[in-house]
Amino acid sequence: MFLAALPTFQHLFPSFQTQCTTLYTILLPIASVLLVTGLVAVMKHCQTPRSMVRPIVTTMMIVMTIALWGDWTDQA
Repeated sequence: MFLAALPTFQHLFPSFQTQCTTLYTILLPIASVLLVTGLVAVMKHCQTPRSMVRPIVTTMMIVMTIALWGDWTDQA
């Protein structure tokens, strides 16, 4: 009974999800530029193809995280 009297998160912050979506849309191009520049900077210092694998895999993991971030926050 006591829990029913508490306000829900949606009631406390009615526009939270739309503001998060807007912020995600604004920051996505900035993140893309930073990822590409960082990958190019790291690739300049790689001498062998084997030393290029780790930065590429790391960048791919970050890109996948950014791509799925909206779904994760919506579910949370």
